[in-house]
Amino acid sequence: MSFVTPAEVVSHLHLADKMVVADLGAGTGAYCFALADLIKQENIQGATVYAVDVQKAMLERLRADIAHRGYVGIETLWADIEVPGGVKFADRMCDAVIISNVLFQAENKEGLVKEAMRILKPGGQMLVLDWTGSFGHMGPHPSQVVTAMVAKDLLTKAGMAVSKEFEAGSHHWGLLMRKPK
Repeated sequence: MSFVTPAEVVSHLHLADKMVVADLGAGTGAYCFALADLIKQENIQGATVYAVDVQKAMLERLRADIAHRGYVGIETLWADIEVPGGVKFADRMCDAVIISNVLFQAENKEGLVKEAMRILKPGGQMLVLDWTGSFGHMGPHPSQVVTAMVAKDLLTKAGMAVSKEFEAGSHHWGLLMRKPK
């Protein structure tokens, strides 16, 4: 049994100078920190990572953690990611979007995908991960598990194309999707 690290996951993204990346449902910010580290390591200039979450208390803790660790280029944003216009970004603002361990929690999965599509630029990347099972309730309730096949169907119906499928440890699946230009 193994868990994939956020650093391994974000390495699937193709990064470039001045990129804007939104982590929808950022939680504790693990993917934001991994992205910031990768951006620094690859000497990407002027990139911004947005940690977007609906839980205000989580964002407060995340802001404190960002400051404590001395990260620059990570911004926090409170938003309802499941409703149209819930993320207060202009249309087509983001070069990449991350949706990790959020699909199983989303009450409005189609709304989440639509909002992610709205903020994503044509040609943009979407990195989606979720649990492959419940694993004795270590993961989501069995009724909440969203398989990779269901996610792929949801995302391709919304207009995304599969760039890559990957195993994300022994408990998660991963998809790198691309929005057509």
